[in-house]
Amino acid sequence: NEGVQISEEEDVNALPQPDAALTQLTMRAFDFSSGFIKVSEQLNRDSIVSLDLLVAQMIGERLGRIKLRRATLGNGTTQPGGVVTQAAAGVNAAVAAAISPDDTIRLQHSVDPMYRGNGLYMAHDLVIQALRLLKDTTGRYIWQSGLRDGVPDTINGQGIIYNQYMASTIATTQITMVYGDFRYYKVREVSTIKLKKLTERFAERLQIGFMGYQAMDSRLQRWTAAGPCPVKRLTQP
Repeated sequence: NEGVQISEEEDVNALPQPDAALTQLTMRAFDFSSGFIKVSEQLNRDSIVSLDLLVAQMIGERLGRIKLRRATLGNGTTQPGGVVTQAAAGVNAAVAAAISPDDTIRLQHSVDPMYRGNGLYMAHDLVIQALRLLKDTTGRYIWQSGLRDGVPDTINGQGIIYNQYMASTIATTQITMVYGDFRYYKVREVSTIKLKKLTERFAERLQIGFMGYQAMDSRLQRWTAAGPCPVKRLTQP
């Protein structure tokens, strides 16, 4: 996607006029449910805390976790498109059971420089732990600033996203890290979380049922072509 240079008084209409290549990104609405959370009438009566508020927080966590799982690993057909699934192949690690500093640099440079200004790394907490334990040839930890502050603030000068639905082990075929500009990963949430309070369904057991649901979909823009893809993967060989 590049313009052309023109000379003085040159007829612009005589130059090549490439059309922009556009494709349609369809965002659907996949439904997610928290499942029932049942509370006894006795507990609801005797509790000194607001059970409605507590249950609402539990519902929000349940929905947040399943949506994050699908936004990470979804197949893009019967599920939302996961960012790991749709990211382009970036680089393979040098060895199957480890990630080296060189691997993180090569992954960073596998992404077009246009997308690196807002680039972020994403990995499971245990993979980030392995990165924190990396040392140079003199035995010093690589991320000294992270040791001072408690966690590594950056890798190669760029931030880290913790995602517990990514691979937690560094082993053959595992996608252990992704890197890129996540602003191109689009999430559609349909309305807000809807809450249902069922006072009759479980009445014979003196229970109240709570349930929450929401619809969402997610897709990575420009993911069909490896070259310009804004997010790429690090895979263990």
